[in-house]
Amino acid sequence: DVAKFTATVLTEGRTLSPAQEENSRKSGAVTAFLKAKGIAEKDIKTRDYAISPRYVYPQPCRSEVCPLETTLPRIVGYQVRSSYEITIRDLGLVNDVLGGVVPAGVNEISGIVFTIDDPEKLKAEARKLAIENAEEKAEALARDLGRRLGRMVSFSEGGAITPRFFAELQSFGGKGGGSAAPSIEPGENEIVVGVSLTYELR
Repeated sequence: DVAKFTATVLTEGRTLSPAQEENSRKSGAVTAFLKAKGIAEKDIKTRDYAISPRYVYPQPCRSEVCPLETTLPRIVGYQVRSSYEITIRDLGLVNDVLGGVVPAGVNEISGIVFTIDDPEKLKAEARKLAIENAEEKAEALARDLGRRLGRMVSFSEGGAITPRFFAELQSFGGKGGGSAAPSIEPGENEIVVGVSLTYELR
């Protein structure tokens, strides 16, 4: 019932301040788009903010004595990267959101995951069903043996399995791709609980 993905805004500039300003502008536009789609502020989390210089490396010096400035890489610009973890609680919005964040300013989308927001509630329901199933099997086995079930002497639980469905990763280089919404299907997740009940037979 929940989709999560990482959206990255990547900007470049010859100097740092313009690159940061452009990144902030695009990030603000992305946030505004997400909120307009009904994504709560608590579901838009900053995962990373990084600044990296871009270098130009000189050609190899063929002289026996090379000036130091001709052998060192030179900074020619900066790259600013802001990454956000987006949580979508209405799966009907997934395709529209994925298709809309790119025109809003996102360059990269990755790590699309469909999962369960509150697995403990479903785990409790699955445990109850597993216990009922085990009791029915125990009663049937006792009847087949011509016996009756006595008291339960032990109970154990084999744990829960909550699969996470990973959709295909997407990346949009440069200024982003088109505005067409992708088709992403959440599929189906399961929570599986196994129990073991031991009874006395009478």
